[in-house]
Amino acid sequence: MKELSQKISVVCISQLLSDQNWSGSWAADDLLAFAHQYHAEPFTLDPQPVDGTGGECHELIIDHPIDTVEPQPFTHPTSAIVLYKVSGKDEYIKVGTRELPATVQIIKGLNNCLLKISCRMLKSPF
Repeated sequence: MKELSQKISVVCISQLLSDQNWSGSWAADDLLAFAHQYHAEPFTLDPQPVDGTGGECHELIIDHPIDTVEPQPFTHPTSAIVLYKVSGKDEYIKVGTRELPATVQIIKGLNNCLLKISCRMLKSPF
C-alpha cells in the first residue's frame, strides 16, 4: 500500500464539462487546475471488494474530517473525481472516473467539516 499525504483534491465533473478552458484530458495533472484542495486528518484508504450487479468491484466509503470551509462547496452530493497525493512523490491516486464518478459531500459541523466520499470502482485505485 502507498503512503498518502493528507492533501485531498476534489474536482467537480459538472464544472469540468462546463469550463471552456478545459482541454478535455482526464489526467491528474490536468484535473488539478480545477480542484478544490483540502487538508485532512490522517487516514487510510482501503477499498473493499464487493459483489455488484455487474460483477466484482471495489467500494470506497470514507469520511475525512477537514477544516471549516467557507464558502462551502459540495453541500449536496456531487459527482466528482478525488485525487489523493502520494507522499514524497508527484503521483496521485485517482478515485472516480467520468463514467463512474465518486459522490462527494461536505457536511458542516461545529468546529470542522466532514468530507464524505463514496465510490464504486471496477478496479482498485492502487
